Amino acid sequence: EEVVDAGVFGRDPGITSNVAEYVALEKALTAAVERFDPDHVHAIGDSELVIKQVKGEFDVNSGRLRPFHADVERLVDRMDASLQLQHVGREENEVAHGLCERAYEDYLYSDERETARETPMPVAAVGDGVYEVDGERVHTGGPAEPASCSCEDYTDHGAKCVHIHKAELLEAGTF
Repeated sequence: EEVVDAGVFGRDPGITSNVAEYVALEKALTAAVERFDPDHVHAIGDSELVIKQVKGEFDVNSGRLRPFHADVERLVDRMDASLQLQHVGREENEVAHGLCERAYEDYLYSDERETARETPMPVAAVGDGVYEVDGERVHTGGPAEPASCSCEDYTDHGAKCVHIHKAELLEAGTF
């Protein structure tokens, strides 16, 4: 049994927890199929609405959710694996909730991550998960702890900044 984790997070006013759940489900299913070519996939989510919509038990009434639902449906139709969907409440699974937040942040900030990759700036590891990036102090965080930065962009807006992306690239060994 292999586990693929995916999650979503966003601060955009148009982002809802259900949009995040759809994006996380699509990312997890894609990763599971590409990495493992499984016969069976068991996906667990904390949005009862999304799980029941994908299972066909609820209609998709929200225009905002329809394109995400359609993307997941197309992916499920192309899978050679059987799919089992299970709802587990957020309060029962904090790890899954944290992973959902992290995956959507990756999706939302992919352009900024490319900018971080291409922009030269001094980066130094200061401690475990702590970096000095172009004069700013960055904590890369973890599954239950969000990343943070001392820069104005982060402190004023809570937006994931180029400094955080640069530190995460260094930490991942892709910088």
